Amino acid sequence: ALTVRAERLLERLGSGDRTSSAEFAEAEGISTRTALRDLQWLVEQGYLTQEGSRRGARFRRTSKALPSRSGP
Repeated sequence: ALTVRAERLLERLGSGDRTSSAEFAEAEGISTRTALRDLQWLVEQGYLTQEGSRRGARFRRTSKALPSRSGP
């Protein structure tokens, strides 16, 4: 299941939009290491693709749909 942070990021990024771990960290008020962990998990799940490596890495939103929410 997606975390609240991950959902906010994916809702904020349209298909094809990009972000960096530093931008994500600043927007969420978390460390860059935590941001990178979250972003890498989203790559593994197919929601993002990673472009570049190390400090220059950017993460691009794929067209994979968000899971539907269950409940109210």
